[in-house]
Amino acid sequence: MMYFLKQTRWIAFAFVLSLFCCWGCGCSLKYQKKIGPESLRSVKNTVSQLLEKRNIFRDIRGRATISVIRQKKKQTFSANVILDSYSRFRIEGLGFLNIPYFFLVADGKWIHFYVPDEHKILKGEYSEDNLFRLTGIKSTVENLVALFSGNLPYTLSSPRLKFISSNGKQQVIELQSDQKKLYRLWIDYQKRAMVKMKVYGADQKLLLEAWFDDYETIDDYSWPKKIECNFTSSQIIFKIKYKQIVINSGVTEKDFLLQYPQTTIIENLEN
Repeated sequence: MMYFLKQTRWIAFAFVLSLFCCWGCGCSLKYQKKIGPESLRSVKNTVSQLLEKRNIFRDIRGRATISVIRQKKKQTFSANVILDSYSRFRIEGLGFLNIPYFFLVADGKWIHFYVPDEHKILKGEYSEDNLFRLTGIKSTVENLVALFSGNLPYTLSSPRLKFISSNGKQQVIELQSDQKKLYRLWIDYQKRAMVKMKVYGADQKLLLEAWFDDYETIDDYSWPKKIECNFTSSQIIFKIKYKQIVINSGVTEKDFLLQYPQTTIIENLEN
């Protein structure tokens, strides 16, 4: 069991599990300048639009090129990606002739990590602890879904506006959640979309810096096809570039069923 886990640990990091970052608590930061009431109304409208966009999100399905940089090592691969708003996900790493050489599937109850060439599956309850066992990073899948889809984190359920600045091209907004988490957002006026996000911890250290680019308008909302994340606390840089993207296509439970031969050895992830 330990040998298999060690052999696949780096694979797990490279297969987008590095996204499960723990987004920290709030902090006080130095501000630039204040803006007037008219701009304040504009910002509140922008935040409302971002929350509405997140609320209409149901699922995302796409083909992507993924790059993970960790300890100066870079690994790039193609993958099929399925995520939904119920915090389920399916990642298939594609090899020669687009044949999957690993499957990472979470159906809301179990999480599976399957490498067909090893004829083994690591299986455990769907929990933050098991995600941590695979990746070394502790977080929630809700934040993964939000990050992948270019949405506000789900921890921002009733955000409080803390600070605003504007340079004519972008708004810089700071939002604080009920859990005292602080998020600094850069909103592009022309794109009407979030192009950058920073997350700070209680000790004022930067935990996450993310960029969103190459937006495509689908159903009157903008969705990014290029996402880059620098997880400073984990020293991991993650890049994803969607070649194809479909929003709210009607993902079902069948999309998260993992099929494998009966002779496959299943090992408990908690062991």
